[in-house]
Amino acid sequence: MQTFFLITGFCTSFNKNFKAFLWGNVKTLVIPAIILVFISDIYSEMAFNHSMSFSPLQNLFSWFTGGGPWFIVTMFWGKIIFWCISRMSNRKQFALIVVLYLFGIVLNIVDIIPNFWYHRHIFLMLPYLWIGHFCKNHQDRMNFWIPRLGVIGFLAIGVQFILSLNSDIYSIPIHDANININRFFYIHIFNAVTGSAFVLWISSKIDKNNFIETLGRGTLLIYLWNGLVNRTILMMVTPLYNDDAIWHCILFHLSVFMIMIAVYFCLVNLIYETKYLRWLVGKW
Repeated sequence: MQTFFLITGFCTSFNKNFKAFLWGNVKTLVIPAIILVFISDIYSEMAFNHSMSFSPLQNLFSWFTGGGPWFIVTMFWGKIIFWCISRMSNRKQFALIVVLYLFGIVLNIVDIIPNFWYHRHIFLMLPYLWIGHFCKNHQDRMNFWIPRLGVIGFLAIGVQFILSLNSDIYSIPIHDANININRFFYIHIFNAVTGSAFVLWISSKIDKNNFIETLGRGTLLIYLWNGLVNRTILMMVTPLYNDDAIWHCILFHLSVFMIMIAVYFCLVNLIYETKYLRWLVGKW
């Protein structure tokens, strides 16, 4: 998730005027998220509950009052807040990002203010937008540092994974839908930065691949319809599975995962290439 924010900071132009920047993010994040989640809720109601109640409409209302999918809300408000911060000098940007990040840590530890609109997530993700934006302005240095940081991250996270097998010894700090970052926040920053470098380094070694690029283009759709596609496939294939042997179980779930990838590839091609469906993902 931090890698996604870092890349977003790198690829986003924060030089637009505020009105155009705000509308662009509403059009490509908020509206598609509301539409896709609403469709998913209606489908789930019909396919899995076999009845139509008002829950999809209730979920739609809670989107506005409770924040909707955490990642979409965090990305939207994070980009808007960073647009404002990017108007400051580099020193003021850095200082404010640090203050907001530490404030997010405090809010997460103290836990006296409900995480309404995912403000804790927003404050804790801002540094990665800033890092991505910083890297864009210093691209000449990145080619030198990315492979070195990537190797360090791969080794360090591997060691942490081994230690975390015994949760009494160590627990890797995590920030996704759940947050367990506290006094070890500096380890999380280290993991996120070096881990992102590893992802970028590996990506640079992969030749142009239409299959991977198609899935990458459809990340919004895949993220919001993940549960819908997963449950549908499981509902269809589970009756074929009647063995509880561990390796058969692993192979079964691996097969389901491969089917999901194929379904996503078809869905992304269908929706992103069809003129009358592109509006679902903000392509007007």
